[in-house]
Amino acid sequence: MRLIERLSLIFLLLSYLSGCSFLRPKSKLDPVSAEFLSTVRFIITSEEKKTFLRLPEEERPAFIEAFWKKRDPDPETEINEYKEQFYERIKEANFLFKEGTTPGWLQDRGRVYILLGPPDQREVYPRGDNLYGPPKEIWWYGFFPIVFIDQNWSGNYTLDPQSAYQVAAINKAQMDLKPAWRKETPPEEVGKVEVKSIEGKMLIEFSIPYRQFAFELRANKLVDDLELSWQIRNEKGEIIWRERETEEVSLGENEREKLREGSFFKQKQVALEPGNYLLEVSVREKRGKVLILRKIPWHMRPGF
Repeated sequence: MRLIERLSLIFLLLSYLSGCSFLRPKSKLDPVSAEFLSTVRFIITSEEKKTFLRLPEEERPAFIEAFWKKRDPDPETEINEYKEQFYERIKEANFLFKEGTTPGWLQDRGRVYILLGPPDQREVYPRGDNLYGPPKEIWWYGFFPIVFIDQNWSGNYTLDPQSAYQVAAINKAQMDLKPAWRKETPPEEVGKVEVKSIEGKMLIEFSIPYRQFAFELRANKLVDDLELSWQIRNEKGEIIWRERETEEVSLGENEREKLREGSFFKQKQVALEPGNYLLEVSVREKRGKVLILRKIPWHMRPGF
């Protein structure tokens, strides 16, 4: 009987403890809070996360607003540059790293891209750097190399353990800078951008000298792969038009003299109402080099 009594007592005790779930913090979040916490997983501190989870639902919007406000490098402007850049990097990571089964921004390459921005140089080795190894990428931030390896040939590149220390060091150095966000401008402008108004349309033209491209030899052609991004904001800072595309630039055997003096040209037309706009143009090689990164204010006059 004593054994049965003991077992009954243990059962009652376990039942009581399982019913005391109210003693533990509730992990269930409303959809908005859950999405916020998921999105900022790479930048929220452990203390911020604990505080957020302890807040009642009605107080979380104020926390979210304060979270972004304290990271705003220039509070006097209407746009929070850090927040805008953060969300833009997520979109770019999803666009750049489509291989594998994980969304681009959740891959190791995406995480590093979001935290540190595009690398100064990106080396891609589809068959490894010794012809027999797994696919590898090396990203350079100044003198710091960050290595990613696709061990399973699945498209899911993972961060090399040694590079994790480099990422932490670079991230800390960037956070110590003022302003606390990395301006993604190339060391020098290698391409030219011109904007015109023609019959109610914005005409965007850019040119890049062929000598600036890091060509590869493919099937007797010099080839380089570009990633182009265009977007226009209205006076409120809202994105009213955006387009992304990839383009292959190639020079055949009979065109290689263009490397000396020739240039690659591209143009785009966008219909706009009269008003003030901000055009943002980005042209990058897939391997990471920035060719054009420009922001151009533009006034669209009636009748033009």
